[in-house]
Amino acid sequence: MDLYVVVIVVHVAAAAGLMCSVITEALLRSMIRSAPSASELGMWVAFERRLNASHPALGAALLGTGIYLGIFGWWSTAWFAVAVIL
Repeated sequence: MDLYVVVIVVHVAAAAGLMCSVITEALLRSMIRSAPSASELGMWVAFERRLNASHPALGAALLGTGIYLGIFGWWSTAWFAVAVIL
């Protein structure tokens, strides 16, 4: 498989993973607020900590692969400029 294709797949997977993690974060916060017992609260907080641990790795993968893709000619596309600004 071509390295370029692998980088695109990793980029999309990192973006999807980061988005799913952020969406899940909102659901976890509601579960933490409505936890009926201390043990259940501890379970949800521990899950949230493990989920938050993935954010730096996913963000670095997204940024790194985005820079790699930009180096190979995507700098001139309009949506790439929007992605860089965001």
